[in-house]
Formats: sequence, structure tokens, C-alpha cells
Amino acid sequence: MEEVWKDIQGFEGMYQASSFGRVRSLDRTRLTRGVVCKIKGRVMSPNVNNSGYYYITLCKDGRHCCLKVHRLVAMTFIDNPNNLLEVNHKDGNKLNNCVDNLEWCTHSENHKHSYSMGLSALEQIRRDRQRKVLQLDIETGAVIKEWDSIIEAERVFRPNKKNSSNIWSCLNGYHSIAYGYRWQYK
Repeated sequence: MEEVWKDIQGFEGMYQASSFGRVRSLDRTRLTRGVVCKIKGRVMSPNVNNSGYYYITLCKDGRHCCLKVHRLVAMTFIDNPNNLLEVNHKDGNKLNNCVDNLEWCTHSENHKHSYSMGLSALEQIRRDRQRKVLQLDIETGAVIKEWDSIIEAERVFRPNKKNSSNIWSCLNGYHSIAYGYRWQYK
């Protein structure tokens, strides 16, 4: 399949999106302090935001806009006659922004797809809580006990709390210690 480039709506003549999910700037001139500067276009390197999506910063009239790449590609290549608000990654990979992997959808459809693919945060937490974990000594790092799940360990350390997530937070890098121990997935 050949890569196709099209102007991004609102940034015509300045930026383009490709059918492969890339963004590039075009050759242009800019007036800076009374001097005309020539700017060479290039394929831009995206960054990854806290949610795991590629985003790119586009500039127009001195204003910078941070935009998600998958939305730019969808707006550029995919018709949206029903004015749907969200873009779904069909394969569940947030970094695969090829046009054939994207589709417009409702919030509900996007959430259901995420859940069915096992990608939702709640589903991930549920799976993580059922994994075996190791309770480690703070000083030596030696294994003190192996637990069948986070849930089992939480019941012992906090028997009166139903949804405590101290061990999960430790295992996922939010805290270094829970209940006086280090923890790791087996």
C-alpha cells in the first residue's frame, strides 16, 4: 500500500497527515523580526502523552496546538457523517495510527471495544489483582512469602477494607513500599 499525504483541516499548506499515521510539516516561509525565513518541511516526531497516545504540536499564527495524531489522521481521511466524537483503534494499539486501523465511534462503543479487548483500566487492574505476587524484605530483597493474588495479600494485611489497593500501587510504581514490605509480580 502506498503512503498518501493530505492537508490537515485548518492547517492547509502547513501540515499534512499520512495514511500511515504520520504527520509532516511543509516547506514554507515565515516573517521573523522583519526577516523572511525559509522553513524546510519534515516528517515530525510525535511524543507520547500520559494516556499512551501519540500527540504532535502544530503551530499556526504564533499559537501552538497539541493534537492527538490518531484524531488528525481520522479527521483527514475518514468521513464522519454522524459527527461521532471519538476515534477507536481497531487493534487496540494506541500507537498504530494507520488509517485502516481507525474508525469514528461513540464514547460507549469505544469503551465497550476497550473492555472487550481487555484494555480498559478497570479490566487491567482486575487482571493484575489475580496475578501471583511476592512479598519482599525491604533491606535484603529476599522473598518472604509468595501470594496467589494481590487480593489474598490485601485480605491479610487489611481485613476490614474491601477495595484497598496499596499492594497494587506498589507493584505498579506508584509507591515503593506497602505494609512495610516491597512487592513484585511473580
